Amino acid sequence: MPRSSENHATNANGLNRSPVHLLHRAIQSVDELFNTIIGENGLTPRQLIVLATVGDNEGLSQTAIVLRTRP
Repeated sequence: MPRSSENHATNANGLNRSPVHLLHRAIQSVDELFNTIIGENGLTPRQLIVLATVGDNEGLSQTAIVLRTRP
């Protein structure tokens, strides 16, 4: 059964106020921006964080890198 335009608008407005939906949209935007700027090199966000950490902290052990870069 097709939705009425009123129900569709209500659902859309409800989503636009949902914190979970808004966070999901923000993550999508960040992913798109990352892929536009950095992703062409084939790096993932995680790989970039690890490389930046190693570059800023020469001589770290693998354990120290994991401790500094874990979510």
